[in-house]
Amino acid sequence: MNITKKYSKTYNVIHAIASRSFMKFGKFMEIRKRLGMSTARWEKCFACNHDFAEDEDVYRGTVSQKGNIFFCKSCAEEYNTEIKGEE
Repeated sequence: MNITKKYSKTYNVIHAIASRSFMKFGKFMEIRKRLGMSTARWEKCFACNHDFAEDEDVYRGTVSQKGNIFFCKSCAEEYNTEIKGEE
């Protein structure tokens, strides 16, 4: 008999900007690998676990207890913290 537990954790979105992307995912990964830095934490959208494609734009955000993370376009729009009308 197996027991399956599902845990959920709530994070506060401190900062997320949907109006401009951070950079192309492939370029970011190329830089990290060239510098010998870890890439595992950056390969998926923090909110929805969407796998990023090489030519996809990523959007930087900051969440409590994790620090800087990446959002996909739809999640960046959903969790946007920009004041409307300000750019």
